[in-house]
Amino acid sequence: REQYRCSDLRLREVAGHFHLYMWLQNVISKNCFIRTDFPTGSGKVDIYLKCGERLGLIETRVFISASEFRAAKHQAVDNAIKSGLDAVTIILFMPLDEKEVLTKISGEETIQDVRLTVIAIGWLWQRQTS
Repeated sequence: REQYRCSDLRLREVAGHFHLYMWLQNVISKNCFIRTDFPTGSGKVDIYLKCGERLGLIETRVFISASEFRAAKHQAVDNAIKSGLDAVTIILFMPLDEKEVLTKISGEETIQDVRLTVIAIGWLWQRQTS
């Protein structure tokens, strides 16, 4: 309830980003180094992982529209290429809890020889009334 919100009262992706980051810290930080670029509301939202010699990149996004999602996928692929990686994951927070839709959005595809994995997570937010 007390999460940072956009002007239209939607939760910013910072809330999901912090939850994911803390979960990763709890689960894999003993075996992996986790670095994050904490979101500012307008910049990149990335979590970098290094587990031994393996590197990984996770980007968090909130679903706004199909066109923004398509652009986010290409941006994630570009970031992977710039980082010298052949794979990237997007955690996509969606304003619904319908498992069928989340399953349909989630999956893997290859763009510019980069394996892109999308994991859609239902995340309901509501307007708060006083």
